[in-house]
Amino acid sequence: GEVTIRGIRGSFTGATTQILVNGLPIEPIQLNSRFSWNLISPDDIERIEIVRGPTSALYGPNAVGGVINIITKKGKGKPSVNVDTGYGSHNAYSFGASIGSSLDRFDFRLSASQFETNGYKRIPQASPDKTIDLDGRDYTDKKFNASLGYKFSKGHEISLSLNYFDADGATYGGRPNYRSGRNGHAIGVDYRNRISDTVDLKIKLNKSDLQLDYTEDSYDPTVPGSSLGLTAKGKTEEDLWNSELQTDLYLFKGNTLTAGISYSPGEIKRRRENTSGTQTWGQNSNSEVLGFYLQDEHKFGDKVIVTVGGRYDKFKFFDDKRYNTTTKVYDKYLDSDDETFNPRGGIRFNISKDTSLWASAGTAYVPALNTLKYVGSAFFQDNPDLKPEKSITYEIGVDQNLFGFMKGKAALYYTKYKDKISAI
Repeated sequence: GEVTIRGIRGSFTGATTQILVNGLPIEPIQLNSRFSWNLISPDDIERIEIVRGPTSALYGPNAVGGVINIITKKGKGKPSVNVDTGYGSHNAYSFGASIGSSLDRFDFRLSASQFETNGYKRIPQASPDKTIDLDGRDYTDKKFNASLGYKFSKGHEISLSLNYFDADGATYGGRPNYRSGRNGHAIGVDYRNRISDTVDLKIKLNKSDLQLDYTEDSYDPTVPGSSLGLTAKGKTEEDLWNSELQTDLYLFKGNTLTAGISYSPGEIKRRRENTSGTQTWGQNSNSEVLGFYLQDEHKFGDKVIVTVGGRYDKFKFFDDKRYNTTTKVYDKYLDSDDETFNPRGGIRFNISKDTSLWASAGTAYVPALNTLKYVGSAFFQDNPDLKPEKSITYEIGVDQNLFGFMKGKAALYYTKYKDKISAI
């Protein structure tokens, strides 16, 4: 689903909030976080980290509003088994079980869950586009998660993860041929090696395969005897690789220098067919993002902390193919590429142990998609020089501890959005 942070919601060209799972995205940059919330069961979430404001200096594209990072659980303590279940209205029930442990150098966790409901009638009367629920919107969601970790020594460890889900539900209730399903998996590897007191190396890899299927009918409640039969079906397939190498250098007291490189190639395939299996629409596209980032944080005693950094991204869209309903073949469009640099800086003054003032400024961007540069339509004109959307945000704030057990924070920020892409 679409996320809004600080009044900034999804752009016409893509997401403005980056959704990560264990530090890496699971979907190509052309999409708006369709699967991020489906992949992980709430019972498998250790915590959710939210960074507000522009964060392209570290995280790359689609981070104008901020970043949401979902951290999954790992096995802890002695072997234990947890079982939970629930029941609610509309014949909704859930069941989940997990087992986990950390034994000497090893840790592991396995979990599985299922949620099912008969759903409710969201549209009791026909809407302007003639859609209506004839019964409840039933829904089933199954998930499986696994993690395995090994510690070679203190500060030297590796962990593996697998997340799988399969969800199916009614788009409109009581209509057996108007449904949608989502399924897929993501596999991740995290490696960390604190090589010395001055060098901390981190490597992250993940691979995700995700799929959306849907079917439709042509039912019209205003037409007596209107059919609930199948009229169309479609599929979207997503494939994404992520790799990131990061090094934290502690070269001298009070200083942390972070340097990293990331590479993310992705592919999207879309297809739509009629009842006879004949293709009526299709689109394939590929993307690559190569990023280099550098950030330096320096503490001047206990009072002042200064952070300065930036990231250079080189991204491109290629092998863009779209199905031509006239010639019944795929037309190939030109490739496109662009580059952007996004700086960020901040300073914090610790006035006392309870009070600190801070200020920051940074930029972010949303790439201009190839499908917007080359629209392939007689009604719209190509725009090959279309540039990424960009923003710059200025922010000041104060953190205050109150009465020894409360913490308050206040911030004032201003965001200037430029090169906004829209359709007229």
